[in-house]
Amino acid sequence: MATLAAAEVQDAPYGSSLEHVRDELARIDALVRGQVAHARAAGSDGPWHGLAISEAEIDAVLARSLGAAPWGAPTMPAALADAHALADRLAAAIDERCACTAVPLRLVGLARRFALTRFDVDALLIALAPEIDLGYERLYAYLHGDVNHMRPSLDLALHLLCRSLDERFAARARFGAGAPLVRHGLLHVVVEAPAAPRLAHVLKVDDRIVDWLHGSSELEPRLAQVARRMRSELSIDELELDGAVRARLANLAAEIVEAGEAADASDPPVLYLRGPAGVGKRTAGAAFAGALGCGMLALDCAALDATGDDAVAMIFAAAREARLTGDGLLFEAADCVLTGERRAARAALLAALAEAPGPCVLTGAAAWEPGDALPGRRFLQLELGLPDSGAQLRLWGAALAGAPLAGDVDLAALAARLRLTGAQIHDAAATARSIAHLRAGAGTPVAAADLVEACQRHTGHRFGGLARKVLARPGWDDLVLPPDRVLRLRELCDHARHRATVF
Repeated sequence: MATLAAAEVQDAPYGSSLEHVRDELARIDALVRGQVAHARAAGSDGPWHGLAISEAEIDAVLARSLGAAPWGAPTMPAALADAHALADRLAAAIDERCACTAVPLRLVGLARRFALTRFDVDALLIALAPEIDLGYERLYAYLHGDVNHMRPSLDLALHLLCRSLDERFAARARFGAGAPLVRHGLLHVVVEAPAAPRLAHVLKVDDRIVDWLHGSSELEPRLAQVARRMRSELSIDELELDGAVRARLANLAAEIVEAGEAADASDPPVLYLRGPAGVGKRTAGAAFAGALGCGMLALDCAALDATGDDAVAMIFAAAREARLTGDGLLFEAADCVLTGERRAARAALLAALAEAPGPCVLTGAAAWEPGDALPGRRFLQLELGLPDSGAQLRLWGAALAGAPLAGDVDLAALAARLRLTGAQIHDAAATARSIAHLRAGAGTPVAAADLVEACQRHTGHRFGGLARKVLARPGWDDLVLPPDRVLRLRELCDHARHRATVF
């Protein structure tokens, strides 16, 4: 750790986020060193310091004023005055350096996105210091007068950051359950002993925040099991959606971007994309976020723990992660939580939607309306249907790009005959390639029969042990009907086959 006199800040722009964190920690280091110097000068040192209570310590407790530090004095000693003056000078230099820095500074972004005050940031840094250098554990234990108390307490943070008793009384509220540091889970106030007074509670920075300030962008392990980051490679105009739906999505994105540039910009609306599985709801949500200039953190609600406890924790973690990175929130299969019996998970999801500063997208198959559950926030629902034959033809072409096709393959006829989702087409194309490979080896052209079989595999219903599917392949010659009736049936089949071309 640098000496107190050497703790100075350069005047060049920051080259990295960690460089800024280092300077902020140097400012906190000045306060810690000032308190240590004052404690030593007050006679807190000794062979039994932290292990026994001496008569001198009892006399000191009786002599000091209410709320003063164990080494307190009626007036601020020179060591503390010098430490505070240095910390103020460092703070001003850091602010000037931040103002001319172009690279994103994670600590600055953290403070802005979670509405942290300077006091909040300093409390976070005090708890962060032992995560950077374990030497601070010994310094904190010394200041506590207890070798077993090596993590900063609420009391120690107040003594380091507050210069009067009135400041200490006011600052306690910044560690309350509703304050940003605690409410968003950035800082944990840990109760190490059930009967201990609140001032003795320990401050611990959440592990994800420690990793984030160190430069990590990886999701915490538990969240990574049910969530992933998404950045769309498609624009809204490139989505294979109904033209009217695509236009509404594009207009909404443009409206939000335009409103975001206004001084009185409000939170973007909550968008619910409803439709059957595989129609591209997740892709549309990511493209929508891309149009707003951000990525998406997608949480799979169907994969959340059915007990509800883990579901609430994961929804909370996802909401914090999205706010931390500036991404939007996408809750996949949200209807299984919003329309189900899991009240705790539903409440957590609604709270995340109500408080999220960025775009929020829900996907699901069931209809749902929030009623008065999202006060002050607009709610829009768009229904995504199956792609038309033209879109299906383009999807088939993209899914089979690069694959050799046999002469009997007519993708236009296949698209006109079947109504598949984009996901089903993608999966069926991969299966058809595998069928062709197994049938005659690598490089075998995909035949029409391969595509038909693949489509049947991905569209057939699952009946379990109650029934079995029978594939019947009768021909026209098997029908026992008058010729005019057969002709009429042929005309109906032709009409269905070419319905996308001829009305």
